[in-house]
Amino acid sequence: MLQVKQLTARVADHIQFVDVNLSVGAGEIYGILGDAKSGKTEFIQLLSGMRTPDRGWVKVDDCRVHDNIRRAQRHIGVLSRRLALFPMMTVENNLQYWGRLSERSTHRLESDIDRVLRYVHYQKRKEEVVAALGALDRKRVHLAAALLHKPKVLLLDQPTEPMTEREREAFLQIVQKLQRDGQAVVYATDKVHEIQHIATRVAIMDEGKILVEGTVEELRSLLGGQSQIVIRCRPLHAWVKLVEETATVHTVDEEKRELRLWTTKPKELLSRIFSDWQDNGLVAESVRVVEPTLEGVYLHLTGKSLENG
Repeated sequence: MLQVKQLTARVADHIQFVDVNLSVGAGEIYGILGDAKSGKTEFIQLLSGMRTPDRGWVKVDDCRVHDNIRRAQRHIGVLSRRLALFPMMTVENNLQYWGRLSERSTHRLESDIDRVLRYVHYQKRKEEVVAALGALDRKRVHLAAALLHKPKVLLLDQPTEPMTEREREAFLQIVQKLQRDGQAVVYATDKVHEIQHIATRVAIMDEGKILVEGTVEELRSLLGGQSQIVIRCRPLHAWVKLVEETATVHTVDEEKRELRLWTTKPKELLSRIFSDWQDNGLVAESVRVVEPTLEGVYLHLTGKSLENG
């Protein structure tokens, strides 16, 4: 459904896409995991035709997006980070507006509006004003607008902001239903739990680079079952010396004053070196154990944590 070939574009000083290649098939949720500076939003904009690449192409249902934007966008649905609804208009009027842009007849549009609202489990009246809706219902209506024209590819950018945990679970159930019905989905987020829960394949993105791609299990296997102990500490040089004496595999982040230790037995390692902390007058401001999960893979590859994920 979606193919990307040698996509190259410089979108910011710190974000540059170079020869990006990927494909997403029907019934697949392709997850893109990255922080706020990873380039997720800019990548979604490139896929949808909102941005133009310097080189390479994006193809949806055998139509090159940037060669024929109008035709290609008939096959693309987008749920952007910013709500693409008019807050002071009713739910029905918002969907009528988006439906008319896709050149639907009045009779067909009424039927399509009822169809997509049922699909996203919107239970309230169509006469409700969007501004009066909660976070989940706004996103349901936004998703309904993206599905009106039955797109072949659905692009979702941080779709669960700013929902509660319970609201997120309800929204993810709709996304999983879309997958079961054969929808191709690109799902960009910084929420590790969401990616692990729904994605069939995952790309970890950092500053426009796809560092690795695969299933959740394939990515987790990169850690070889090892956990990370992340210690924010002072003085850092003394900590490094202590760890080097124990021959423990480690990395150092001087800017964050963090020491990261790699081990398959985190409890045993912490117990063994704990007494040395006090004997040498060292201070651990915080200690965190990151299990061999997707969050651990992200930390390993980027040196950054997704603390809100």
